[in-house]
Amino acid sequence: MNRPEVVARPARSLAALGTPAITYLCTACSFVGGHDGERALRNAMRHPGVQTTLTAAGSVIDALSAVGAKRISVAHPYEPPVGAALVRFLGTAGFDVLTEHSLGLQTIREVYDIGYREVRELIANADHAEADALFVSCTALPTYDLIAPLERELGKPIITVNQATMWAGLRSIGHRLQGPGQRLAAITDSQIPWRR
Repeated sequence: MNRPEVVARPARSLAALGTPAITYLCTACSFVGGHDGERALRNAMRHPGVQTTLTAAGSVIDALSAVGAKRISVAHPYEPPVGAALVRFLGTAGFDVLTEHSLGLQTIREVYDIGYREVRELIANADHAEADALFVSCTALPTYDLIAPLERELGKPIITVNQATMWAGLRSIGHRLQGPGQRLAAITDSQIPWRR
């Protein structure tokens, strides 16, 4: 799953096209190897001309830090071993995971059948009153239209992996995330704790 040698060749092709930033967009594959594995993926994508290499999991760490989160709730569709790896990854990044709620899906095909209603329930079930923010993992879950309304309802930032990855990628090339009502989209450059 976390195999840096597999991403090196396509990254080289993108670099040859003049791409300023490259992002590895699979959450689980970028956290299962821990922080060393995430770093190895970023390093494998570094080629001349590429200014920034990002991963989905690394972007989430930056986004959670940017909204000032310390204690978080986590919602995801993964089986228990993958969920445990996610909690470890977040914990070793300095976050206290107060709750973890999973759909416990066995295959990626099952994730593609999940709609907004199920994701909304997943997020609501994962919330913890003392959490500073809620993180929703998995790039295959539909989340965009839920972020702003649920942030208003729950009274805290909701960071989704697709949102965080777009936010980090756009900022790396001098652009801003467009997300009306989303707390992450309102973060200014001076508030960003870049790890890269």
